[in-house]
Amino acid sequence: MEKVAIDDKNKSATYKTIEGTVLNMFKSFKICLEVTPRDEGSVPHWTLEYEKLNANVEDPKAMLHGLVDTCTDVDAHLTQQANTQSSPQL
Repeated sequence: MEKVAIDDKNKSATYKTIEGTVLNMFKSFKICLEVTPRDEGSVPHWTLEYEKLNANVEDPKAMLHGLVDTCTDVDAHLTQQANTQSSPQL
């Protein structure tokens, strides 16, 4: 379960884990997303903030890869949707 904070002004969201299996490995775990608008589209910037329970816990690289995969999927969907809307109807 996460506690979510949305900041519309700064185009950001913070997800703080407050319970669940992630806390079996980490004392604290937070994911921050900040979106920077560009001329066309936007650029997401993800930050993972965490404190390991001990030195044997690996860095959460798989989670970071998952976030990148999600952004890639969303980009492909939005691009396809934009291309469909700009195509002339026959």
